[in-house]
Amino acid sequence: MSDKQKKTIEEVMAEYAKKEEAQAKNSSHVSPASQINSQQTAHQAYSEPNEQPAEKMTLAEAQQARRSEILNETRELGLGWIQIPTEDLPSGGIFYPNGTKISIRAASGADIRHWSMMDETEVSEIDDALNYIIERCCIISFPTEYGVGQWKDLKDIDRIYIILAIRDFTFPDGHNELKISLNENDTVTVKKDNISFINLPNWLLKYYNEDKRCFTFHSDNPQRPTLNFYMPSIGTVQWFKSYIAKKQAMQEPFDRDFVRIAQILVSDYKKLSDKTYGELVSQSMNYTIRDWSLISKVKTTLERAITPKMTYNDNSGAEQETPLNFRGGIKAIFTINLDEELGI
Repeated sequence: MSDKQKKTIEEVMAEYAKKEEAQAKNSSHVSPASQINSQQTAHQAYSEPNEQPAEKMTLAEAQQARRSEILNETRELGLGWIQIPTEDLPSGGIFYPNGTKISIRAASGADIRHWSMMDETEVSEIDDALNYIIERCCIISFPTEYGVGQWKDLKDIDRIYIILAIRDFTFPDGHNELKISLNENDTVTVKKDNISFINLPNWLLKYYNEDKRCFTFHSDNPQRPTLNFYMPSIGTVQWFKSYIAKKQAMQEPFDRDFVRIAQILVSDYKKLSDKTYGELVSQSMNYTIRDWSLISKVKTTLERAITPKMTYNDNSGAEQETPLNFRGGIKAIFTINLDEELGI
């Protein structure tokens, strides 16, 4: 990889900004005619064939267009981004289309500024802050036949793993270690590869459908011979969160029983709307007793399987497990522990 390809997006943009500043200073020493010619050249260089005539674009607009172009180029070249093998994810990548690529970048100062302002006492704010980092620091791409991938396509069970991967990229070489408190005196350093995020039982894995990337079961319903269960994406979880909040705010009734299990019945959040969800609720009225029993079994199994724990060796060398209770709270993922420096 060349030196140019090793540069981050921020470095490329900074270099461009310096060039722009230098050009602005030099412009004060050239004739008005030269400035006009320079502006016209810029218009011609940055205009697209189907846009307004080049002479109508201002220099500021041309500069902004160029900045956007640089940003797109750096993304396409992967500058400042690293790819995460899907098989390393807690899901093992089995719930994404074959050929899915997931890349991350380090969190910027602006990202961490937003993160540090969250209210840890509000569950919804924590959820929003996690998604904020994912949205800005994670790119998902699918093979052409599956359409354009978005950060919301990330499976919810993979979210914390990706967050920790972004953290590792943000604080390399062991700087600012994230720790879990085992007791009042002992701590252990968090390593994402030592965390068990999900443990699916073998009986469930037997029903994995490689074609549909979900779990498929036989149904005794003559109208629908199979039932498919999907691992919810961030987009699916978000949609239901907004749906429930909207219904509660407007004091409108909704099926509270069905909404608890509906997420695992949705294949693609992009297809969700009040109308399509209403159709899903209507279809559930025809579920058989076996269908409901199966839905309850699968939902309970998935809830029990998703229990993030980190393994570590204690002083005697024995392997132990501990929940992910970060010292310093959830904010500690992207903020620096200053207790020792401040004498706390």
